Amino acid sequence: MASYVADRKGVFGSGNVTLVDAGDAVQGNVMGTLTQGQALVDIMNATGYDYVIPGNHEFDYGMPQFNHLVGSANATYLSCNFTDKRPEVPTLMFAPYAIQDYPLADGSTARVAFVGVTTPATLTASSPKSFWRSDDDHTCVYGFCEDDTGAALAAAVQNAVDQARAAGADYVVLLAHLGQDGSPDIWRSDALAKRCRGIDVIIDGHSHQEYVQVMQDTEGKNVIITQTGTQFSSVGQVVINPNSGTISASTPAFEATLLREARKSGDPAYVQEATFGRDANVQDAINKKVADVEAQTGTVIGKSEVDLYAFEDDDYTWAVRAHETNLGDFVCDAYLYYATNAGVMADIAFVNGGGVRANLNRGNVTKGDLINVNPFKRRVRRAKLHGKAIDPQAAYTLVCHSYYLVEGGGSYSMLCKNPVTLLGLDNDALMEYVQLNLRGVIGQQYANATGQGRIATQVGPDPDPDTDPDPTPKPEPEQPEPQPPANDASDPKPFAPTGDDGALKAGAAAVAAAAAVGAAAFATAHAETEDERA
Repeated sequence: MASYVADRKGVFGSGNVTLVDAGDAVQGNVMGTLTQGQALVDIMNATGYDYVIPGNHEFDYGMPQFNHLVGSANATYLSCNFTDKRPEVPTLMFAPYAIQDYPLADGSTARVAFVGVTTPATLTASSPKSFWRSDDDHTCVYGFCEDDTGAALAAAVQNAVDQARAAGADYVVLLAHLGQDGSPDIWRSDALAKRCRGIDVIIDGHSHQEYVQVMQDTEGKNVIITQTGTQFSSVGQVVINPNSGTISASTPAFEATLLREARKSGDPAYVQEATFGRDANVQDAINKKVADVEAQTGTVIGKSEVDLYAFEDDDYTWAVRAHETNLGDFVCDAYLYYATNAGVMADIAFVNGGGVRANLNRGNVTKGDLINVNPFKRRVRRAKLHGKAIDPQAAYTLVCHSYYLVEGGGSYSMLCKNPVTLLGLDNDALMEYVQLNLRGVIGQQYANATGQGRIATQVGPDPDPDTDPDPTPKPEPEQPEPQPPANDASDPKPFAPTGDDGALKAGAAAVAAAAAVGAAAFATAHAETEDERA
């Protein structure tokens, strides 16, 4: 990335390139886990990021660590919807936007505003405990302009865009951690584009997709939306050319241009697949971080006779989020064994597909390999225990990670009502299972890539015809038009100083989205089941 940015500066001029990130930057498999994101912030500082926004996984390590990471970052954090709800009028935690002036050849300047926005799904997609008043009071004291219609989020974004335009911005670039596939319909980036006006470009994140799209806003004007995948699977750029009045975005696989025909591939503004080499200083910083990690995680604790899968054969599409896999079975077996070995006689072990983050290949298995599988911390329609349906009136002991049982992640807040026994880290469970129960060898019992037939994937309504339907919800009273939070860009309420603003650069925006990974403790809960569906 550092070499790519240097190349772009050679094309456009050193004062006309800005490096931004669309969230989930402080996760990084085992490196993010062991350093709680700090190593990745250090590397981003060395690379020279200018503007960043918080994604949902920026909060996985808790609010104090998030605050520390923000304070150690050289880049400026932006958000028009991350609010402190404790004051009578909710106030923003960061400046909603920043305006950069870019020099033009005729001596004038082009003014570009960068506006930040984070999905309201963060309240459950990260560690909900980070936003609670206390363990005893699960009231959220922070928010992301969440409501049931998406109107509050759109109002916050529109307010920031209007402020930026009033302050003299010629162009507005929305740095968004919203996503599309898998994101709530009301908070998708394409849905937001259609509800707002005055946005020229949306640099998106969250859904780990690669696309360049053109949508129309409320006034029928074009908005370009782009996202570059995950884990540096792609690098993208947005080019604003005030002289020709054009805006374009490209990735190696996609291209779209506003206001004129598609550019020729020979155009220097178009990124073809290319090798830019490695920046020596940044590579040195990375090597030092990698050496620190390997010193802690390089120990071989066993071996595997089979490949265990989190991804499909393309090594990109999540298998474990869509259906049963042998790796998902292995993780659940490890959880159950770990609890039993600690004296907790659990009835059920489960793991969410999003918590299984990396394939485990045959051959030697290191501590780092297993941390990558479970670096942190599916919608279940019906569950059975020993072939029998779960009894809603019975009590069961569950073994899972604290993301569900303690922090209420993934909207499973009903599980937080039960007493919990904390046992250790989730990846510790994998290590103990391999070393003690499997005697160091993950064998042929996990040879089937699609698992052992524990999960039946079904589409459509719940299959039990004799189940009482959910009660008809009472109609919601009409709500007043959502008002954006107080967001005076000149005096935002920061968590901590966001670093040196003097190093900010200007120009075309390049973005690289990093993978979302993290860490969580491991827990069991004696759970009173409720008559509600997971």
